Amino acid sequence: MATVHLAEIGDSLVAVKQLKDDLADDEVYRGMFVDEARLATRLRHRHIVRTHELARDGDRWLMVMELLEGASLQQIRSKLGLDAMPLALGVRVLVAALDALHHAHELRGDDGRPLGVVHRDVSANNVFVTFDGDVKVIDFGVAKSAAQRAVTKIGVVKGSVPYMAPDHVDGGTIDRRADVFAVGVLLREMLTGARLWGEADDLSIVRRLIARELPAFPAGVAAPPRLRAIVDRATRPLRDERYGTALEMKAALEAWLREAAPRVTLEALGAWMRSELAAERTATASRRKQAGAVWLPSSDLRTRLFAKPPPLPRERRWKRAALALALVALGAVLGAIVDDAHEARENAAVTQTE
Repeated sequence: MATVHLAEIGDSLVAVKQLKDDLADDEVYRGMFVDEARLATRLRHRHIVRTHELARDGDRWLMVMELLEGASLQQIRSKLGLDAMPLALGVRVLVAALDALHHAHELRGDDGRPLGVVHRDVSANNVFVTFDGDVKVIDFGVAKSAAQRAVTKIGVVKGSVPYMAPDHVDGGTIDRRADVFAVGVLLREMLTGARLWGEADDLSIVRRLIARELPAFPAGVAAPPRLRAIVDRATRPLRDERYGTALEMKAALEAWLREAAPRVTLEALGAWMRSELAAERTATASRRKQAGAVWLPSSDLRTRLFAKPPPLPRERRWKRAALALALVALGAVLGAIVDDAHEARENAAVTQTE
């Protein structure tokens, strides 16, 4: 749906997300892009990637966004292993993510009414950790809110299927507790070192979700009892039995951290990132210098876009994001790289009316 470019405004580097040219005249896609930008510019939180502005330059629709340097949880796992991050650091990441999600869930419109924002795609791909130890929830591109235009699609459910709650696929309404469920899945993966659904395909997962048949916690896994209890509550099939808010789950995780790892901070997280991904961090700095300016948007934006870096082999796809400065902005990557897998996740063949 969009491409992302490295850009500069004055002396600052930013990421610019551009709606694909062949979609710019499509009312539905243009509306989705504008809705995404309008919501994103309202979200002002330390742990949410910042969108500075929505602009139009001739036929180009653009979002100017914060530039991030680091890696998503998925990229970290692909490089180092599913359980490579020390548990306490992983919990610290989820605490920050829950704080960000609660902010989004509580967002109100200009009239003071709740917007009912739900991310709908909380996953390892969309929780990002910078080399400074900051945590960012990214990609609100499939988020749902009361302020969005009504676009109904039959047979489509949006989000990452392996992190979906049963209520995400049963055709009913979705609320903040679907995001809580997804964070619970992330925590379970940290505890077990394995994916919730293993290698099951999306259709099989959806069928089991509809039947409320979730995999049991693996026997023999030595997980801290309090964290396992948090997972159990966050991932209950019935949403009324889960934590009612992201803030409640955050408080439970913080209580565990205070007792088990009081000295584990975001600064410690940054030190771990710089140590474990030192080579990738050095490579991104070198790679950034290879980009050259390609065009100048309008003088109102005062933003110079840069050419994409040389392509990397397909088997190094995770590094393509990290080595390109990990320019992640709302789920897309530097250099006009389209995440086809993400687009496929957004359009999983499941019967549902939005």
